[in-house]
Amino acid sequence: MVVYLVLYDFPNESRARRIVGKGREKVKSLIRNMRVKSLSKLRRLGVGIVESTIVVPESRLRELEGTVREVKEMYRGASAGSHLLEQAVGKLEPKIVVVEVSEEEFEKIKPLAQEKICGRLDTLIRRILLGEARNKNRIMSEVRRIAETAGELGILSDKVKAKLATLVRLVEEA
Repeated sequence: MVVYLVLYDFPNESRARRIVGKGREKVKSLIRNMRVKSLSKLRRLGVGIVESTIVVPESRLRELEGTVREVKEMYRGASAGSHLLEQAVGKLEPKIVVVEVSEEEFEKIKPLAQEKICGRLDTLIRRILLGEARNKNRIMSEVRRIAETAGELGILSDKVKAKLATLVRLVEEA
């Protein structure tokens, strides 16, 4: 089994600090929106394991390549499409590196991926118990995505399965 590590660094709002006046908030908002949208697209493909690193199953390589292209094009388009942005901060370029990792190498980082999945599931469980999670369909969609990704990565441990079962039960009872 091969997996891919996606290492990324996206420009953040601090790039707008050189702008004076009304345009500053607009540029900050544009940069923030692109960063959030880019992160969301990448995170849908795999599991975050440490800051700015996602592990993606081999089965999603084609989708990953398309997503990386899409994110880079979005930044290029924003840089070219906004005179204020280009003038104030220059070109915005995301840094995205995809590294193929062997099964042997992945064994070393599997615990990180399992820990992150458990943390995300704990957060969802807590939100349901506190009544903060209102959209059942959205939660169940995320549960399915997590279960599918964990299965593809071979990290669907008993602990992860138990948390998934608890989450499904809580959503059904809510």
